[in-house]
Amino acid sequence: IFLLIIRTRLAEILRRMDTCALRERAVPQYASVDGREYAGTADPAETGKGEHGFGAEARSGSDGVALRVSEEGDGKEALPAALPGGFYDNLSRAEEALLAAIQQSDTVAMEVAVQSVKACLSGAGGTEAGSAKAVFFSIYKDVQQLLFDFDEENIDKQAIADSAVKRLGAARGSVNEYAAIILDLSRQIAALYGERAARKKTDIVLQAKRFIERNFQSSLTVNEIAAALFISAPYLYRLMREELGISPAHYLNNLRIRYSTAMLRNTERSITVISTEAGFETEQSFYRQFRKQMGCTPSQYRSQYRR
Repeated sequence: IFLLIIRTRLAEILRRMDTCALRERAVPQYASVDGREYAGTADPAETGKGEHGFGAEARSGSDGVALRVSEEGDGKEALPAALPGGFYDNLSRAEEALLAAIQQSDTVAMEVAVQSVKACLSGAGGTEAGSAKAVFFSIYKDVQQLLFDFDEENIDKQAIADSAVKRLGAARGSVNEYAAIILDLSRQIAALYGERAARKKTDIVLQAKRFIERNFQSSLTVNEIAAALFISAPYLYRLMREELGISPAHYLNNLRIRYSTAMLRNTERSITVISTEAGFETEQSFYRQFRKQMGCTPSQYRSQYRR
């Protein structure tokens, strides 16, 4: 069994090495859509695969537009033959920064990342239309993967991707033109991620409010509220400040004081009993919070309603 496991692992390593070797031989290619040539990267390991993989069977969009690798030339002229040291490493870092910025909805970081891509091209002498198109079309493939990874069913992701790929194919201009198209697509996808993150934050705050409303009469703490929601107390604090403008402790004390005022007006219970029922650990802390919010003591508040 041990030898079998070793043989299986070895076969898997060799398969991955073969795949990597194929990817290293990937060269910029051109594809045609609606009679136009689109620049992209034809990867021998990806031939015939993927949504926009430029294989013979790859397709772009619900309209059934086919992406086919051009049979005229191999497109090796797309990037200069002699590239400066570290070109691909710098380009890879810039692309990774772009993808991370999209997921974080950080528009400034997206612009910086795209500028870094442009700087890589400029340093490589690849400012010609063909070079820029090859690089940016390759980046498009990774950016649009983020779009298709987005798990919201009510978004027409295919239409967004198709619009960008057609704009890239139609563009024949400068690096700035291609960069602007990628940046526009990145902003659209980042907005989707940002909206989803905002909804999640709102959901967490709503859950926190409900939990506090159900349990404020107990000796509840902010740490216990956060633990019930499986988040940290500082994160809960930040979310409630952003959504409600007050801290969790402030919201908790507001509920307790609201309950206390109702009991003082409508019952004959003692102040000590009311403070305990409201969730305050001591009568002193009850007096302190009551005076802070109401501007008077509990006794003074009660007497105002008995005149």
